[in-house]
Amino acid sequence: TRINNGAATPSDVSGYYPSIAADPHTAGRYVLQYTDTSSNINVQVITVSGTTITFGESVSPGSDTGYTPTRTGVTWDNQTADKIHTIYSDSESSNFYPTVAAATVSTRTLSFGTPEVVESVYPVITLLPMQGL
Repeated sequence: TRINNGAATPSDVSGYYPSIAADPHTAGRYVLQYTDTSSNINVQVITVSGTTITFGESVSPGSDTGYTPTRTGVTWDNQTADKIHTIYSDSESSNFYPTVAAATVSTRTLSFGTPEVVESVYPVITLLPMQGL
């Protein structure tokens, strides 16, 4: 298998608590969310074509969290092509409330909107890839 470094090398994707989802609209395209070794949330689009794996640029959905978030998740929007949704705990909210952010995907590039804090303590949130968020 050949790995095309693109904007990030595979060593840049090391971290904790990964979440990955397959794009329901585009075969061979995935989104990966993880906490890096500096305790920041990162999201990357990965494409697979034959035996070639290409990583897009790593993007943070919001401000650096300042601690290692363990409650993270990512899903593609099943209703809207080229749209993803992420969720993570954010220390910027001072109570570690869940924060959600949506992004538009262009090939392997992510453009995030403004993250929104969900003001309740540790809700149970299930990302339903077949239903969207």
